[in-house]
Amino acid sequence: MQETVSKSSYESLQQQLSERESSIAQLQQQLADKQNLESQLQETVSKSSYESLQQQLSEGESAIAQLQQQLADKQNLESQLQETVSKSSYESLQHQFGEKEHWANECSSN
Repeated sequence: MQETVSKSSYESLQQQLSERESSIAQLQQQLADKQNLESQLQETVSKSSYESLQQQLSEGESAIAQLQQQLADKQNLESQLQETVSKSSYESLQHQFGEKEHWANECSSN
């Protein structure tokens, strides 16, 4: 007679084999997940690096906005300047006007 094992022992071993195969499949999936995450990590930067760059961008945009405002102010001043004359020209004209007014008063009083 050949050596035999009880049916219950056989079924118990079969159950253990099935559980180990299931565990191996889970470990293989976890390994695949880990490798996928490692691959994704190669395509990322740290959150602090991202936030630092975002802060630099924000500061750059703010500086640009300030420069644009300064440029608009400068253009406004240049436009106002086009509508003016020098103070010395104004004073010279005022002086001439004063002389003519003085002369006109003298002429009218004579």
